[in-house]
Amino acid sequence: LARRFIYLFDQILHVPTYPNWHSYWHYDDKIAQYYLFRKYDVPTIPTHIFFQKDEAMEFTRHAEYPMIYKSAHGAGSSNVGLLKSKHQARRYINKIFGGGVRTYFKSEIQKGYVYLQDFLPDNEGDYRVVCDNRLAYGFFRRNRKNKPFASGSSLKEYIDIPEQVLDVAFDANRKMGFDIMSYDLLRNRDGRWVITEISA
Repeated sequence: LARRFIYLFDQILHVPTYPNWHSYWHYDDKIAQYYLFRKYDVPTIPTHIFFQKDEAMEFTRHAEYPMIYKSAHGAGSSNVGLLKSKHQARRYINKIFGGGVRTYFKSEIQKGYVYLQDFLPDNEGDYRVVCDNRLAYGFFRRNRKNKPFASGSSLKEYIDIPEQVLDVAFDANRKMGFDIMSYDLLRNRDGRWVITEISA
């Protein structure tokens, strides 16, 4: 309902909404967000998206493992996991392009696309930063127990946020033209901060 009404009020009736359509249309859509990052040269994790099974299978031959898999939609670490080998990756792809995989939303099946990201080691968690071009606030989120990622973790720590993290968030917010947005950030293999996803 929100997607329909925000578009109606903001774009058609020109009634101010929060969030506005520009900040919302990509909400909970990691594929849309990835292409948005590419458009505005926002630093992110190397991401591999496939809509054809044969292309996804070919990728598994030279991919570096482990690798993170995700659905485009979800919350609380649902449909986020680690593929540790080519065999696991091919089995996952067969499921996606077969009967599909259930997602966080009971009415929705992930089918017809594969969304993979390079695994970034040596991160004990990620930062969640909310930025409005003037101020930023947030917290550090530790990885889940026995998991190499923080998605779905409630282990929040309200500590000083590195200046480089804030710089990346402010720069992304300016480039993409948002009034306010939250950013999840990790260190990449070169030690630089990158954005994994955003949320209005």
